[in-house]
Amino acid sequence: MSVAIVSGFLDRLQKERKLSDTAFTSACGLDSERLRELKNGAEPSPNEFQQIVLGFNLTDGIPMVPRSQKLAA
Repeated sequence: MSVAIVSGFLDRLQKERKLSDTAFTSACGLDSERLRELKNGAEPSPNEFQQIVLGFNLTDGIPMVPRSQKLAA
């Protein structure tokens, strides 16, 4: 099953941490194009998932939904 990050989660995280786009992208360990893809419902690789969790010390992980649910929302 393909999964996506819950819509709006990354935007809320960036706002909560008060980071510029460049700083947020860097903390995620991604380039701006890939971050945009994830925000639009692309499936994160296990490595990307880990980079985001570790980059922000997310002890509760990242909320995920099945891509079919993401696309229907």
